[in-house]
Amino acid sequence: MKNIFLLLLFSGFALGQNVELIQKFDNGDENTPTFFATKIIPEYKLIKTKKIDSVYGDQIYFIYLPKKTSDENITLYLQNNLDSEAVTLSYRAYGSTLKFNSIKAKCSIILPFWITEIKPDTKIVEGQRNSFIYDNPEIKVKYYLTTTETDYKNCSVSKIK
Repeated sequence: MKNIFLLLLFSGFALGQNVELIQKFDNGDENTPTFFATKIIPEYKLIKTKKIDSVYGDQIYFIYLPKKTSDENITLYLQNNLDSEAVTLSYRAYGSTLKFNSIKAKCSIILPFWITEIKPDTKIVEGQRNSFIYDNPEIKVKYYLTTTETDYKNCSVSKIK
């Protein structure tokens, strides 16, 4: 009886999670950020990659803007880093391995992905600044989703170590 309960518990835990996709974007190679971007933001284009050297693994930032963004607006963004449409995806590089660190974007981009692929039981409460944790010890992945305002304008998902 105890084994059946545990089986049902873990089956219910995994239901709705796209564990294969999570593993793919969480830990990969130089193609991983492109793969992740095509899944979550297919209507965006990469406009800049920035690398910050570190003894703990180089931090690499991938900055995306909508494909329809004019060259003039891309130049303005690159000069001022001001664009509410920007998506910033970051990974840590350990040799040829890239490990997911965070993604920052509008909630309208992140929440559908979070709810569809990561944590389907997420309950959004309007007017509250919520945060959510996804923890899957089997694949050693733990993420933290937070919103910057109560109106769910901006969100970020970060890996918890």
